[in-house]
Amino acid sequence: MSEAFEKGVEDFLLKVENESAIDETDLESFERLQAALSAFVSEDMTLPGSIRDGPQKPYGRRLLHHDIHAGHALIAMLWPPGAGTPVHDHGTWGLVGVLEGELEVTDFTRIDEPGLQGGLVLSPSSPVLVQKGDVATVHPRYGDIHRIRNPTDTYSVSIHLYGALRATHKVYDLQAGVAKRVRMPRLTEPLSAD
Repeated sequence: MSEAFEKGVEDFLLKVENESAIDETDLESFERLQAALSAFVSEDMTLPGSIRDGPQKPYGRRLLHHDIHAGHALIAMLWPPGAGTPVHDHGTWGLVGVLEGELEVTDFTRIDEPGLQGGLVLSPSSPVLVQKGDVATVHPRYGDIHRIRNPTDTYSVSIHLYGALRATHKVYDLQAGVAKRVRMPRLTEPLSAD
């Protein structure tokens, strides 16, 4: 990793360790981590080439750190122009900070009554443009269903902190009114050196 980026990751992870008791009910810790991630991604740095290299279809996911005891995971995501996710959730809290470029985040609210026939119905919010230094949040108690896409004609890079590293998540099919659990896109570790 480049020296500035590596130092930024180390400094941010120290702040995460200080909030190691965070759970889904601890909103004060969640807000402190949001501020810390914003400070990290606001720094004048770019993602090192060793992390940029590798698979990027539909988008690249690089594991930067996983605390196997606390469960937290720090992931860099590389978004080619126009790339995006399906509507999905994570089942854990998360922070999405933009390091380079811009991302469009659309949150969805479930408006059907679970258990009734007729399938699920989601209502989208207005898309929010998240730019360098900005941090979007996902939280199962306050809104975890979302879609992210790169609306630009250049690469965008985001840094994600999740409360747990999940192998699967739910993907929502808005036309069919169903959700299904699917495997997350490939998560790779960065190459060892630039």
